[in-house]
Amino acid sequence: MKPLGGGSLVMVRSEVYSPERVSVFQNIFDSAWEDLVRSGSPLAQYVNAEATRNALARQIIALGGTGMSPDEIKRTVLQDVAIVS
Repeated sequence: MKPLGGGSLVMVRSEVYSPERVSVFQNIFDSAWEDLVRSGSPLAQYVNAEATRNALARQIIALGGTGMSPDEIKRTVLQDVAIVS
């Protein structure tokens, strides 16, 4: 994910996230993606990368308002992506 600048709010569906929250989402995404790449998972191979990254992002956003910690979100999205793929 590309960093967002300018201190603007980001609207996803009908929810608005602060730049700080978007930064947390971005850190979760980057860390989860790095874990997949390091693991050698076929989900991170070029042919699957776009779909996998989209699935990670959607799940992170979906879980972002649940009160889960960043580690819990990361663990859940990695499990969910592995099951769905």
